[in-house]
This record gives sequence, structure tokens and C-alpha cells, in this order.
Amino acid sequence: MEKRRFQIVFYVAIFCILSFFFFGMVAYGVLLLPPVQTKAVNLVGNQLSRIITGDIKIAKVRSNLLTYIILKDFSIRDRVNPNVYVSASEIKLRYYLPSLLKKKIRITHTNIEQLNVHLRIRKNGKIEIPFLLNNGIKPEKNSIFTGWEVEPGPVRVMEMNASFHDSLRNYYSAANRTSCVVRFPKLDSVMISVDVPDGFFYSKWWNGNVDTLQTDVVITPRGMNVIHCYAQGSGSTAKGYGWIPFNYDDPWDLHAVASSKTRPIYALETYAPAFDTVGYAQATAYFKGSFKKPLYFVDLKGNGVSYSGVMLDTFSFKGWTDDSEDIHYDFKGNSPYGKIKLDGDVRIIHLNSFHPIIDKYTINAKVDKLKTASFVKILSSDHD
Repeated sequence: MEKRRFQIVFYVAIFCILSFFFFGMVAYGVLLLPPVQTKAVNLVGNQLSRIITGDIKIAKVRSNLLTYIILKDFSIRDRVNPNVYVSASEIKLRYYLPSLLKKKIRITHTNIEQLNVHLRIRKNGKIEIPFLLNNGIKPEKNSIFTGWEVEPGPVRVMEMNASFHDSLRNYYSAANRTSCVVRFPKLDSVMISVDVPDGFFYSKWWNGNVDTLQTDVVITPRGMNVIHCYAQGSGSTAKGYGWIPFNYDDPWDLHAVASSKTRPIYALETYAPAFDTVGYAQATAYFKGSFKKPLYFVDLKGNGVSYSGVMLDTFSFKGWTDDSEDIHYDFKGNSPYGKIKLDGDVRIIHLNSFHPIIDKYTINAKVDKLKTASFVKILSSDHD
């Protein structure tokens, strides 16, 4: 009797195990079906769209559930302006599934193919970035993910085309065929390495094509540490490094070395139209102090620059600011008509604002070894 009962229990147990295994395999097979995976991920995408400023769309999903997931034709578009979006032809994430047992989401690495990024700031200052969090969303204190940890691995972008248009500051930049690697050295910091072989830059200060842009940047909650940056294009080169804080009251420590032909420096055409488009200059500069109370220094040297028809064979300029927002300058130039020396001070209120105000200024001028004949000749030509 006991043996009979044991056999019944044994067979029932075997049946339950086989049934569980069979239905588990069926469920696993169903989850492997592309339409099921796409439907599941789109449900998650719709939930995420509620907490960000854009709409998430995913055309297809592929996954073996155990080690990787592939998102095809992924996009996030701004709800108001559909021309503002982030899209990728393919995103492949590899993850370590056993880490879930320790309440940890470990993504070993991510590859992104054909990434397109188009962002904008309107004239009224509104930022159009579709993946920003909605202001009305508050984090849930008792979420099922409370206490979970995310451990992201490196993200590699094979090719990226990006543009950024700031209508408020009249600024536009574009980057084509860009490769990028993003690493996470700490949970609260991001390290970005970018290589741009082709780009364009337009601003009030400089216009032109960018042939090369290479940079390594670490972004933290406090600010951005530029480890190194190198740019070249349209007859200009620039190297820089330093610290850029996100808080306007925190001090900067940014250094740059640049050289350029006069032609792409649009600021000269805007603020000093008497400058001709010939000549060459190189500069060393740094920016310290805070954004509200900046401390600038620039050491500029050049040759072959023409101003109002007067050619400067060589020139040097030094300018710096103090705690009172006074700009001190010292200019020396060699021309066919003599040696020119200028120095003085300029008081500019709200130097880093969109509407700086020139309060007062002083200027001292001196000309050594004046060549009278040449000077009279240019005056007579201007009079004619």
C-alpha cells in the first residue's frame, strides 16, 4: 500500500516537473517571437514617454532574453516640434542576467548604429530636447525599483550625425560621420570621447567648417572637466582644457591656445568691420572667476593684419579683467607709418550677459618713429 502511494506521488511529481518545463519552454518560445517582444517593449516605451518630453517609438525588437536585446529603428521625438529628435537604426545592449538576483541591472556594453541627434533652443529660451524629464513628474518613493542599482558599461556609437541650433544666441553647429565612446567611471559621472571628421560651426565669433574635432570630457553633477580638446578647420586650430562648472557662482578654470586666419573670425566683421579679411593671429587665453564675475586673460599676436587700410606688419595685444569688471589692454603694432602703442581701460557692466553695457573707457595712444611722408600720403588718398 505504501509502495503504491509512493509510486503515485512520484509520478505526479514527475508530471508536474515535466509540465512546468514544457509550459516554461512554450512561454520562452512565445517571448522569443519578434511581435511579442516588440509589443512588450513598446508598452515599456509608452510608459517612459509619460515621464519625458518626447514620444518613444521602436519598430522591432530582437532578444534571446538571456544575454542581449536589439532595438531596431529607435526614436524619441519632441511632441511639439517633430524636427527635434534622437534616432538610431539599431541599439544592441548586452547584459548580465544573474545580476538581477542582487537587485542590480548590469549592462556590459552597448553598440549604437547610425545615430541622429537634432536639438534646438528657441528664441524665448525654451530648450527642445525630447529626452528631458517632465517637470510635473515626481519620483515614487515606494517604487518596485527602490534599492536597485544600475551598472552601465561602455556605449559605443559607430556613426553619428548631429545638429544643434540655439536661436536665442544665434548659434548653430553640426557634426557628420562622428564616432563616440561613452564610459561611466563612476555612477554619477560620464566620460565622453568624440572624434568628428566633418562639421560646421556658426556663431557671432567664428564661422567655418570643422575638419577635425577630438575631445575627452568627463561630466559630473558639479560640472564638466575638459581633459583635452582639439579642433581644426577653415584655417583655424584650437586646443583647450579645463573645468566648466554648471553653477554660475562656481569658479571656472578654462585654458585655450588658438591660431587662425582673420577671415573666419566673424566677430571682427560684426564688431570691427574696418578689419580686412587678411592676416594671421595666434592667442593664449584663460577664463577664471565665476560666470557672473569673470576673470579673463588673452595674449594675442599676429601679422599681416589690415585695419582701415593701414597694414600692421606685426602686432601684439594683451587684455585682462579684474574683480571690478574693468578690462585692461595693451596694444603694440608695427606699420609702414611708424610704431603704434595703445593702452587703457574699459568698464563693461554685465560682461557675460546678452546685453553688456560699456560704462566708461580710457585710451592712451603713442606713435614712435612716425614716417611723415607715408602718413601724409595715406591721408591724402583718404581725402581724395
